[in-house]
Amino acid sequence: MMKKMMFSLILACAASVYAAPNLPAEVRKELAEAEQMCREHENGKLDFSKGVSIVDLNNDGISDYIVDYNGLYCDTAASLFAGNSGAVYFIYTGLPNGKARLAYTGSSYELRLDRRGATARLYEATSGGACGQDMRHVTTAELEGCLRELKWNAAKQRFDLGKKIIKL
Repeated sequence: MMKKMMFSLILACAASVYAAPNLPAEVRKELAEAEQMCREHENGKLDFSKGVSIVDLNNDGISDYIVDYNGLYCDTAASLFAGNSGAVYFIYTGLPNGKARLAYTGSSYELRLDRRGATARLYEATSGGACGQDMRHVTTAELEGCLRELKWNAAKQRFDLGKKIIKL
C-alpha cells in the first residue's frame, strides 16, 4: 500500500512541473524545487503559470527563460515565495542543444518585460541604494523606487544590472 501511495505521489509530481511543455530540464528542475517547497506546506499545489516567461533576451534567436518567484503561487502558503522585500528570480539562457544555462540571479519587487522593438528588454524594480539614493538617515517609508535594465554581457555570457536608473 505504501509503495502504491509513493508511486501516486511521484506521478502527481511528474504531471505538473516535469510535464511542462517547452521548458528545458534546468528550468523544470528550478520549478520542481519550488513545487516541493509548496507541497511541504500542507500538501500545497503550485501554480507557476505567471512565474515563467519565455522570451529571447540576448537576441541570439533562441528562447530564454525567466523564473520569477513573484509569480509563483502556492495555494496553501500564499506568501511562501514573495514578501515585503520582493522575491528571487532566475534568468536562464537557452542553448542551441535545447538545454539552458543560468545566466543571472536577482531579487526584485517586480520584473517588467518590454517586448516592443527588435529585442525584448527586462527591467528590475528596486529601491533605495540600488536607485542611487543616499541611504543615510532614510526610513523604509522614504525609500525611492526605480527600474534598472538587465543588460546582456556577451563576453561573460551573463546578464548584468545596467547603470541607467529610471525613477518611479
